Amino acid sequence: MNRKKILIIVIAVVAVCVICVNLIFIMNGDDKSNVEDISLVKKDKTGINADKAVEKKPSLDAKENKKKMSSPPGLTVMNLDESTEATQGTCSWTIPLEDGKYKSTEADSDHVLCLKEYMEPLNLIPTTKSSVDPKAGYLKWEDDRKPSSVTVKCWGEEYWGNIENVPKGETVEVKALSEEDLSNGASYRIELKDGNYLYEIHAYFASSGDLGFGDVYYGFYTSGLQFDLII
Repeated sequence: MNRKKILIIVIAVVAVCVICVNLIFIMNGDDKSNVEDISLVKKDKTGINADKAVEKKPSLDAKENKKKMSSPPGLTVMNLDESTEATQGTCSWTIPLEDGKYKSTEADSDHVLCLKEYMEPLNLIPTTKSSVDPKAGYLKWEDDRKPSSVTVKCWGEEYWGNIENVPKGETVEVKALSEEDLSNGASYRIELKDGNYLYEIHAYFASSGDLGFGDVYYGFYTSGLQFDLII
């Protein structure tokens, strides 16, 4: 083989090597750019999701405040270690809106004597503790709301489910509790009757800041022994 052919072969080999090296660098460069692009996309997506999360997820305080404004507070009635959730009946409720206006809701229901099937009883239990009044019932409203006024009436079990020729109901003694007299978070105390009775509670909540206000009726009934027969 002459020198000219050898020189051509060497040049061809060198050219192939150079081309291969360039291809390797190009491929590595594409991989890096792809990695960078992917990382940028991930960062962008994370940022977008985070922004959306902030916009769509309201704070718990906002939810609680909205709940307090939009509907009347629930009522728990307590006697000694027993308690029951009162059933809400007729109500007239108003909530303040952000634009300074008000939104009112009127909800009507059957007479409390016809709502017994929706109630859980407050079981009256005897006690031998002389320091405890077994006839004391305590009213505790949700979110520590305290009505401006409370009136209570009751009917004996012979009137349950029948509202024809029903008397107006017997007035029940109600006492507003002071801060010193508060018991288990209750704001009012009522005097329960002996035996089985159904109670209607009318509470009026006055306007207070951004909280809802209005008239609300509740009902509950007692079940248990007559106190006068307990030895």
